Amino acid sequence: MKTKLVLLVCLFVLAINTMAQTAGANNNWTTKDRIDFIKECINSANESMSIDSASSYCNCMLPKVEAKYPRIEDAGNLTEEVLATPEWKKMIDDCLQSWTNKDKAEFIQECVATAQESLGEEKASFYCNCMQVKVEAKYPTVSEAGKITETELQSEEFQKMIQDCTRGWTGAEKVVFTNDCIKEAKKTMSDLKARNYCDCALSKIELRLPIFSEAQYLIPDKINSPHWKRVLLDCNE
Repeated sequence: MKTKLVLLVCLFVLAINTMAQTAGANNNWTTKDRIDFIKECINSANESMSIDSASSYCNCMLPKVEAKYPRIEDAGNLTEEVLATPEWKKMIDDCLQSWTNKDKAEFIQECVATAQESLGEEKASFYCNCMQVKVEAKYPTVSEAGKITETELQSEEFQKMIQDCTRGWTGAEKVVFTNDCIKEAKKTMSDLKARNYCDCALSKIELRLPIFSEAQYLIPDKINSPHWKRVLLDCNE
């Protein structure tokens, strides 16, 4: 019953967004399209789940819908029959188990309580926020993350994640990134909004790419990819 309700919610949201578009107006989803999708989806999904769960579910579903329908006017092809296929049912079930803000906060709180003994409170906070992002990316559902074994933690992949998250950017690197970001952002927004946007972008990007050299490719072109636009969605508000 719950899955069926979510299918209908998703249909309702897509119908609203599709009707709001003029045919052929966009070849790709805009930031406004994504914001509208999230807002409408949360408003509908909140009728059957908490606002926290609805937010996690809708943010999880957005990139999946966009990946299948790069042209937003084509999203109307996502019918109830399509949503009932095994492929879409799995995606919906995965998103229903996606990390909520409460899950993230609990992970970070428990991590900081342990890590601050050796890193100090400030570094432990950055390390744990960074690790939460990386663990969530590797294990999109909470149930998957709960099954991490000691062997996996000792793997080369996990050790690299840990090493990366203990680094962080230097003060000088943050200044360089912010200045470059503001210079680019001012082409499309006011000075104040550009500064606010770049401060927000810095905090999000550093957690996902804690080695400064890895973030260089994001300026100015790659930052406009669907993935990073979704990550930086609330920075545009």
